[in-house]
Amino acid sequence: MVLCDLECGTDFEKAGAMIAMYWATGWSSEAEQPSFGPLREPVKRVVLHTFIRTANIDLRRALSRWMSLSEPETTQDLRELQGEALSIAERLDDDYLCHIVDQASLKTTLLKALPHRRRPDAD
Repeated sequence: MVLCDLECGTDFEKAGAMIAMYWATGWSSEAEQPSFGPLREPVKRVVLHTFIRTANIDLRRALSRWMSLSEPETTQDLRELQGEALSIAERLDDDYLCHIVDQASLKTTLLKALPHRRRPDAD
């Protein structure tokens, strides 16, 4: 369901799916992130591709918790996507994503709460 939302939904729906998955799994740090078993690599690939392709800051914030930037990925293509996503996050002028990048470089597990996201019809 989450992969479908990430591939087919609006940016608002994609961010909502990632936030719902975060709360549904009950993890509070990268060290506790669910493994997803055989779905781990497909989930990571979709998350990283979506982060790279979108310009929506709320979606990028929601995706950032699932990117495991402090741990190298297991395959070469995921490592390349991870590096590209990290490079994008480092260039953005966003306090939350700067925090995520800092946490990854320090290899710490405490993450800030996501900032409030705006509904698309609220602009």
